Amino acid sequence: LFGRDGAWGTWVHRWTAEEARHGIVMRDYLLASRAVDPDALERFRMEHMSAGFESDNRHSMLHSIAYVAFQELATRVSHRNTGHQSGDPVCDRMLARIATDENLHMVFYRNLLRASLDLAPDLALSAIRDVVVDFRMPGHGIPNFGRAAAQMAIGE
Repeated sequence: LFGRDGAWGTWVHRWTAEEARHGIVMRDYLLASRAVDPDALERFRMEHMSAGFESDNRHSMLHSIAYVAFQELATRVSHRNTGHQSGDPVCDRMLARIATDENLHMVFYRNLLRASLDLAPDLALSAIRDVVVDFRMPGHGIPNFGRAAAQMAIGE
């Protein structure tokens, strides 16, 4: 049911490709605008990607769906606020487009979560509670991530 083949696999592959596209365009923007040292960015990228990411919610499909619904919403807010705060119209438009994609991802997972509430309300509510109480963005291991995430969440 949740393998690589079929509707779920098709969705996961598409979602992964869209997320990769976001990373590519943001990296290209940073390099083209000379906003960062390209060598430092690549060292940081390699360090972060080499460490990998393992979801706190991998033990449960319901927890995973709840997590991604909230994570995509938080990512949308972060991208919109970052674009506004950048002071660069190009960056703002780019991140607005990415935020639109993130919103569509959130809607997909929100709809799955809504269906899970219809099918198994007690289990779904338990998963939502667990995810909200222990919520962390995927970048939580990055130095100073918490402070930067809080600033973007409130639009500073």
